[in-house]
Amino acid sequence: MTTATVSSYRSILRDFLRHLEIRGVNDVQSLGKEDVRDYIRLLREERRLSLATVENHLSCISSFLDYLVYEDQIESNFALAVRKRYLR
Repeated sequence: MTTATVSSYRSILRDFLRHLEIRGVNDVQSLGKEDVRDYIRLLREERRLSLATVENHLSCISSFLDYLVYEDQIESNFALAVRKRYLR
């Protein structure tokens, strides 16, 4: 991964975690697909980001969720279902 990619992922995760905090999600075990879906809606409808940019955000979040699954913090990576349903 390039330095720019790492920096971009860090920025995306900070933004996503800030969004979760605003929604009252304070620990990863209470994170759900509706939180990811709401974040995607924010990016598309309020911030009016391009589909490619939203895909980039979702890819980053999906990698984060994969890590949480690996660490037994959550049961599954629900970002995949969100991508299928809301970005195609």
